[in-house]
Amino acid sequence: GTTLAIEIRTQIINDHAGKFKCKLTFLRDITRKLKIEEERNESIQRFEAVSQATDDMIWEWDIIHDMVICQGDNKRLWVGETRKGITMCEFLDFLYKEDRTMVESSLRKSVKNRKKDRWQAEYRMKGLHGEEVHVLDRAVILRDTEGNAFRMIGAIQDITERVDLEKRLIKQQEEEHRKTTRMIFETQEAERSRLATDLHDNVNPLLAAARLHINAAESTPEDPGPYLLQSKSLIHEGIEEIRKISHNLSNTLINEFLLEDLVMSTLRKLNPDETLKVHTEFRKLDTLSPATSMKLNVIRIIQEQVHNTLKYAHASNLYIKLHHRDNVLSLTKRDDGKGFDPKALRTGIGLANIRNRVESYHGSMKLSSSPGKGCKLEIEFPVHDQLP
Repeated sequence: GTTLAIEIRTQIINDHAGKFKCKLTFLRDITRKLKIEEERNESIQRFEAVSQATDDMIWEWDIIHDMVICQGDNKRLWVGETRKGITMCEFLDFLYKEDRTMVESSLRKSVKNRKKDRWQAEYRMKGLHGEEVHVLDRAVILRDTEGNAFRMIGAIQDITERVDLEKRLIKQQEEEHRKTTRMIFETQEAERSRLATDLHDNVNPLLAAARLHINAAESTPEDPGPYLLQSKSLIHEGIEEIRKISHNLSNTLINEFLLEDLVMSTLRKLNPDETLKVHTEFRKLDTLSPATSMKLNVIRIIQEQVHNTLKYAHASNLYIKLHHRDNVLSLTKRDDGKGFDPKALRTGIGLANIRNRVESYHGSMKLSSSPGKGCKLEIEFPVHDQLP
């Protein structure tokens, strides 16, 4: 009682003289073929109806026959001849190579997992004009009574504007972080300069006055008591004043010296008894005129690293390289100490400060070390658009 659709083909057979000999008739059941075409046309009609209410690209994947049909009015997404049906492999060709493997693997896993009825992924497609289009793809998985997937229906949403906005926001946040960090460091350096001035203006007069009273006591050996008491009072006042302020040198002198001279001076002060054998290498620094804050940044990083090497590394040799090339200032510090495992290291304040200093000037930083192999720190600063 089943109705079949039959395709009839007839072929005439003639003899060698060209006269009719017989007629062959071939019958082929095309019921299934027509059924597939009918289902495809119905899918297209459904898509056309749904696409009227959304800018998303609607798609349907007939998993059994591996046929994908797309419909949508999004002007950025490529739909072309997909209304007529393409394979999933052909559909995936519209994705960027870096994303295709991920999407294909995710699709296959979701189809095989009989407990899943939803699928979602973010990836990039090739736009109509070759541009990069970021999309959010969400689909439902239809399964038969045994849990086998036979169809997926989804919608592709163009989220390029959202992704671009997120990137701009991240870039803006990073820039704000750099500005904030730079402001903090500049404020700290300004405070150090102020404290140095306080030492000169407040402590120095107290010590000078105490010395005068001591001289007066020496000049009056018969009754030095009052002068010594006053000297003691002034010295005590000076000590209290020192406790209140920092003893760091004023940073205003930084601008008066070359970067190479400042580095050498710093190394001599930190390593006065030559516990470390220091090896230095400077290249093309005479062509560089970094801002005061940049020079100060380099000096602070070197101070922190030399201090850590002396305190923790148990090293014999310290290598400092400072190069200027192609508008990049490169600082490399290396030692032959005991080293450490960077993955096991808990980030301390010193290392965090160095990282913040580097980031505040749009620089890059690479730390490498291993037990028994010493430590190496590589830093690069762009200097073509220095900040004041």
